[in-house]
Amino acid sequence: MYGKSVDLIEAAQEAKVVINNMGAERGDPSVWKEVYEWGKQILAEFDIEPNMPRTTGRQQHRASVPATNPESYWQRAVYLPLIDHLIQDMNDRLLSQEDRFLGQYLLPTRLQGLSNDVQDKMYAAYKDDLTE
Repeated sequence: MYGKSVDLIEAAQEAKVVINNMGAERGDPSVWKEVYEWGKQILAEFDIEPNMPRTTGRQQHRASVPATNPESYWQRAVYLPLIDHLIQDMNDRLLSQEDRFLGQYLLPTRLQGLSNDVQDKMYAAYKDDLTE
């Protein structure tokens, strides 16, 4: 479902699916192997060998990631932090405000989904904004 028919409630549900898939793929070594091999193919087109930065005893301008080979270095230095950042960003930007999206149940096309449970969650989300 894409386009005008998608709303924030559905977007939050889809975001949960994406986050779960990314989390599962983060922990799957075969996914990393496939990404790394794809990257190696791109490097090979330009006659570049995968390597890792030199290490020093005292690192000041970048993180010193412990690794014994380029594959483990790039996994630890780029792949895992990137996946973690994407998951955290989706949680922070979309899912942390999920209860506020329940206000869409007040739209005429969504009224059939307005249950007592949804009303309670909506009230809890907006109670600080309501005047007594």
